[in-house]
Amino acid sequence: MKTDKTRNSVLNAITMILQTGVVSILSLISTNLILKNYGSDFNGVVATASQFINVLLIVEGGFSLAINVALFKPYVNNEKDKINAIMSAAKNIFIKIGLIFLLCGLILSLVYPLFIKSSLDYLTIFLIFMMVVSATGFNLLFVTKSQIMFQVSQREYKYTFFGTIINLIASLSTILLVYLHVNMLFVRLSILLYSIINGIMIMMLYRHDFKNISLKVKPDYEAIKGTKDIMIQKLTSIIYLTTPMIFISTFISTKMASVYAVYYSIYNIIKNFLSSMVSAPTNGFGQLLSSENRENSYKKYQIYEYIVIIAATILLSSVLSVIIPFISLYTRDVLDINYVNTTISILMAVILLLEIVHIPSGNIINVTGNFKVSKKIQIIACTVLVISLLIGGYLYGIYGILIGTIITNIVLAYMEISYTHRKIFNKSIYNFLKKLIINVIVIVLLVSIEKSLLNTLSSYLLFFLTGFIVFIINFIVVILVNIIFFKKDIISLKSLLIEMVKKFKK
Repeated sequence: MKTDKTRNSVLNAITMILQTGVVSILSLISTNLILKNYGSDFNGVVATASQFINVLLIVEGGFSLAINVALFKPYVNNEKDKINAIMSAAKNIFIKIGLIFLLCGLILSLVYPLFIKSSLDYLTIFLIFMMVVSATGFNLLFVTKSQIMFQVSQREYKYTFFGTIINLIASLSTILLVYLHVNMLFVRLSILLYSIINGIMIMMLYRHDFKNISLKVKPDYEAIKGTKDIMIQKLTSIIYLTTPMIFISTFISTKMASVYAVYYSIYNIIKNFLSSMVSAPTNGFGQLLSSENRENSYKKYQIYEYIVIIAATILLSSVLSVIIPFISLYTRDVLDINYVNTTISILMAVILLLEIVHIPSGNIINVTGNFKVSKKIQIIACTVLVISLLIGGYLYGIYGILIGTIITNIVLAYMEISYTHRKIFNKSIYNFLKKLIINVIVIVLLVSIEKSLLNTLSSYLLFFLTGFIVFIINFIVVILVNIIFFKKDIISLKSLLIEMVKKFKK
């Protein structure tokens, strides 16, 4: 079962970036229409429901990751019997997880609407929650196990490509329904149906591409190790992702939750774009580290990490420079709450940068099976997170929560990056920190200059023109600065990109 890791990584990145671009742009359009037609209250409830799904996903317990790691060696060595046994176990595991998830989701959907601070009636909130729960429950029961083999073989691009088409149709349908002022519940029902269609498409692709895999053999549960350790990762991730939204909707209002959600959705576009780059070669590194010496792997890892820093610098500096004028334009017809908030914007940008730069190291820790190490790191991070969120939320509300999240990210980033460089690869983190610090200085300088020149934008055409110019300027400046300080690394990066293009053409 040999795969071309470079070619598949490129295809995964391209399709993920395409999906991110299409879905994100159409999502911004549909959210804007929802705010105008249904108000911030409805948008806040939907955003809160989505975050509660992350809470419920604690029942997944990290099995997807553990199964992926368990399959790396059997896949590389073409051990078909072993693959069948692990996948048979995966099938049984996800049926149990899906049923538990749906039961917990039903209970939550019945109870939480009694506490949420919203003007929407109980039945409407309950139905919104249940539709979001149903979509994820369906995926856990029937779809997740099918995705695993695509991930292990680095062929995620197959379902991502078709998923992009389905998401495009779904988003256009949502925009049409909102534009026609259809009842808000039918809008959510439409999204649920398209989610199920997307899942069915993945299952059909799985049956076509992996028809030789049998799920009727004796399950090998023993091969799937480390789930207890991964559970801590899951818990930290859930607290981290859900606390701001749940805190705001419970103790402030769903309208303020909508403000947070709008900023989050914009930064999430950048996060998804960068995550596509970060995630695309992850399983390739899993295969690489199980079959190649660490020295060769480290050279590739350094370039991988450096690409993430440069891309994050270019995108974040560009977005931070134009986000407030964009928010003013985007919400100019929404009168129920003020969406312009520079503090939230800056704090979220810092969070995003810290999130992105430590994802590569976190991925390497996981794909090398160091789940116990990850567990220790996550316990420390989770402790810092809970304490900082409680103190920050109590003293400064939403700003305190965001600052607490920043503190947690600093601790988590240092521990993961330090362990990956020093323990897994036996190298220093000095070069990484040097690259990061210089690029952060570039972001601060670019944003300081550009924000002073950009106050208001009167139309979307002017925004896109301005944003494009800002992006080109920042791209050139960031590359030039990195050539000055890290010429050797830029040359290595250039050589890798040329090599990838040549392999991709073959």
